[in-house]
This record gives sequence, C-alpha cells and structure tokens, in this order.
Amino acid sequence: MPYTLEKNGAVEQEIRTIVQSASFILHTKGLLKKPWADVCNSAVHVLSRTVPTPVDGKMHLELWTGS
Repeated sequence: MPYTLEKNGAVEQEIRTIVQSASFILHTKGLLKKPWADVCNSAVHVLSRTVPTPVDGKMHLELWTGS
C-alpha cells in the first residue's frame, strides 16, 4: 500500500534507530522493559539534537527555534 508507514523506508529506519537506541540504554543500565516508553522518548530527544541535518553546522533545534 502506498503512503503507509510500513512501506516507507525512511520511517522504518528512524523507528529502527529509536528502538535500537532504547534497547541499548535499557541494556547498559540493567533495567527491565517497564520504562520502555520513557526510554524511547529519551532516545528521540537525544537523537533529534544529535542527528546530522541537511544544513551544515546547524542542529535540528537551531533550525526549529532560529537560535
């Protein structure tokens, strides 16, 4: 089906990155899977501030806020 998340390679890659980051955090801290949603939110927070952007030298937060 076109226009579905399951068929969008970019979205699948982003979701995979978030899940792998959350799994890594849980594993390194020795936590159970109870705080899974909170850890996923933390992973998204970190990734959105560290992932390279198309604009050289600017982070997502700088592009969003303008400062």
